[in-house]
Amino acid sequence: MVSFWEKQSWFHSADLLIIGGGIVGLSAALHAKIAYPAKRIVVLEKGVRPAGASVKNAGFACFGSPSELLADLEQHDPDFVFSIVEKRWKGLLQLRALLSDNSIDYLPVGGSEVFRSQESLTAALTQLDYLNDMLRDITGLTNTYQYQPKAIEKYGFEGVFGLLFNVAEGQLNPGKLMKQLLLKVQQCGVEVYFGSEMTSLDLITNESWSVGVNHYTSIKAQKVLLCTNGYTSSLIPDLSNQIYPARNQVLLTAEIPDLSWEGCFHLEEGYFYFRNVGKRVLIGGGRHLDLVGETTDQSGTSPHIQQALEDLLSDVILPGKTFTIDHRWSGILGIGTEKMPLIQWIQPGLATGVRLGGMGVAIGTLVGQEAASFVMQDEK
Repeated sequence: MVSFWEKQSWFHSADLLIIGGGIVGLSAALHAKIAYPAKRIVVLEKGVRPAGASVKNAGFACFGSPSELLADLEQHDPDFVFSIVEKRWKGLLQLRALLSDNSIDYLPVGGSEVFRSQESLTAALTQLDYLNDMLRDITGLTNTYQYQPKAIEKYGFEGVFGLLFNVAEGQLNPGKLMKQLLLKVQQCGVEVYFGSEMTSLDLITNESWSVGVNHYTSIKAQKVLLCTNGYTSSLIPDLSNQIYPARNQVLLTAEIPDLSWEGCFHLEEGYFYFRNVGKRVLIGGGRHLDLVGETTDQSGTSPHIQQALEDLLSDVILPGKTFTIDHRWSGILGIGTEKMPLIQWIQPGLATGVRLGGMGVAIGTLVGQEAASFVMQDEK
């Protein structure tokens, strides 16, 4: 139950109500407020802080490894695949311009795909010129992917046949990214309410909605934008054929004093990934080992996937080294049968900006901007 004063000050009508305070939701709010400064833009986030995949990810500023793109090309035509890559690249540039490299600890360390099979390495090498030709107009680089046969020696990895280096990748700090984005959003006049879960969604008129908050109050909104990514199908079951959750598990070692390398690394079409965090090693992924079990929006970890991550650490990444695990966590992705973001009307006045396909860092700000423009296009 809320008082008259609370209803008057916090829970009165909004012009645009955004559900989800991650990268997409905050970016959408920011762009909507800049374009329409007189409008009341409100963000509801169920966590006591930004708590979705935006702060659970590994901090990769990436846009696709060679084997991932080749796997996508087996399912989709080249124009479609590289249009998604272009979105990721433009999104990364937009993110860095919006927040500054220094504020998000962006480091242009490059990224590498590591191959544990000579056959898969050879297959990627045969398509390397083609991939670079397609990427040239996107990144502006002559050779985005580079084969460096001797580079593998400096990392000390075991059971690896080679790697392909991506000169255009980097790493960043997701926590600092979200703090900076939140600060910018609040400074421009957007109202962000944490600990505020959407508990009901009811159509009042043709384009007016009532959104329940924590079962005890509600906000009326002319338009509602769902930026809930992996949680969307639990809110709108009718969308379960277009977007569904996928859990990615992560672990982080304690400091390893003699760790001598840095960078971002991908294995097996991006299903595994690892990087340094200072002198620590972060490794994540493995959902392809149990696609059914990991199709969930429940946080947590599973013993067999955690063991697979630890085995990669001990057998491939840190052979012969002693390490301990300091942190374990998981994040919920929003994926579908295709990787193109889902920006659409569900009903009049109710829209989505979801399905980031595991690339929220790369395309989150861009999807937020596009979703804001989409829902506000008829405003004056």
